[in-house]
Amino acid sequence: MSVTDDFERQLRDELRAIEQTPAPTGLAERLISTTPERAAGRTVRPFRSRTMFAPLLAAAAVVAVIVAVAAAISLGRDNRTAPVAPVPVHPTTSAPTPTHTATPSPAPTSEQVDVAVGDARVRLTVPKGWHRAASQPPVCCGTAPTVCLVRGTGNYSDGASCVLTVTVQPRSGQLGISPDYPRPIDRACGSWTTTAHSEVPIQGRPGEYRRFHNGCTGTDSELWATMSKPQVVFWHPITSASTHTTVAHLVDTAVLPTITDSARQFDEGRIVGMEHRADGYYVRIRRALITLDGSVIDEDATPYVYRLGGEITTTGGTDPCGGIQPCDLAAVYAQYRRGSRPAAGTAVVGAYVELDRAATGVQPMFLVPRKLN
Repeated sequence: MSVTDDFERQLRDELRAIEQTPAPTGLAERLISTTPERAAGRTVRPFRSRTMFAPLLAAAAVVAVIVAVAAAISLGRDNRTAPVAPVPVHPTTSAPTPTHTATPSPAPTSEQVDVAVGDARVRLTVPKGWHRAASQPPVCCGTAPTVCLVRGTGNYSDGASCVLTVTVQPRSGQLGISPDYPRPIDRACGSWTTTAHSEVPIQGRPGEYRRFHNGCTGTDSELWATMSKPQVVFWHPITSASTHTTVAHLVDTAVLPTITDSARQFDEGRIVGMEHRADGYYVRIRRALITLDGSVIDEDATPYVYRLGGEITTTGGTDPCGGIQPCDLAAVYAQYRRGSRPAAGTAVVGAYVELDRAATGVQPMFLVPRKLN
């Protein structure tokens, strides 16, 4: 039997002895029994005499000693044993591996379409369902080819049936493209107007923006045109299927043909100066544009200088040579020197001219601004 067991047995014996101790019969108890409250029949809680506390105090002392000894024994036992590192508690079963339900990927809303236009190719990211129409706008008279994109089961009937048209300048044998006209345009309506215009870079290339209004249908349309070679022109009627935001993003993300000539392929305006240098004739213009209703908007007061070359084209009754034949650059320069009121022909000073870049230089077309149709 251990020392701790002996003390526990002794403690139980002492407590049993306390319970068997008879109640004291001294003076205190006799005084309590004869108090007036007792005589009157009222019950009064008796106070234990001091002699009753003696056994309790002794027992308490024994208990204290036993506890102290037990603690000492326990402490000694602990001191003899090396401390044990706490053992981590592991669950009997591993936690379930979280499972993730795969979210279905949304259906693609756009797709890439390669549009072959003439001898060039343009890659477009278009809304899903846009595709090249089975039939296409006619190409004639040396104009640049145009491809019409339609939506769903639609097909080309006129410009309004396209959600987008793409026109590309051929790599050779094609003059510059004017950004002033929709492509293709519904010439049956005589109420077209130009409502907005600006010079805007397109993917780092010089570019032009136009906005038009068709007074017959009430439809607005937009045009973006790059001006370096090969020129690429995007045009579309603004509808719920072909919004401004949709096409503006399409123009920004299109893969365009490689630039073969960074110079501006088309320009226009009024002639403000002309000179003859050792390497040829030069013309200076201030940019302007002809709106679809025939009015002229002066865009820029900055003079732009071009070296002329190649053929001279006249239209609308213009005569920049004053009847001199052949009507070449020497004759145009002679007419220019006659001032704003020449004796014959039309003045070169202030004349409206479109300039198309060709292999031999910039070819001028003298014209009188007029309404589209």
